[in-house]
Amino acid sequence: MSSAEEGPGRLESLIGDMAFGITEEEIEKHAGEVRDELGQIEEALSDEKTPDTLREFGLKRKETIEGEVSTPPGEILNSLQAIYDYVRQKEQEGLEPDQILAEIKKSEPELIRDIDRYYGYLREQAWGYRVFQGLIGLRN
Repeated sequence: MSSAEEGPGRLESLIGDMAFGITEEEIEKHAGEVRDELGQIEEALSDEKTPDTLREFGLKRKETIEGEVSTPPGEILNSLQAIYDYVRQKEQEGLEPDQILAEIKKSEPELIRDIDRYYGYLREQAWGYRVFQGLIGLRN
């Protein structure tokens, strides 16, 4: 692909030669951090002075965190590995990033669910951040 075809801000790949880079230990560490956040959210929700808009956001975030921390780390790791493997396979088949993202959005509801659910882990990896942000771009 020539640089003219790439254009400013256009990705050549989502993963390229990046390693998976996520371990079960990192997942366990992150789970501890979000448990701390959950405590802070519960504290804010119990305060009668918390504004309604913040309360609404807190309830949604609480639900997300509770689902995340109730999932065993090995299961989260498998879901993240499935996202990585899917994107990597599509790149090896020669698909462009936009094509891969469109295919995920159209045909892979479980991957979409896991990408949304596990963004906290994905954002720590350049490839995961690219996949998530690319899908956000398709939603707009």
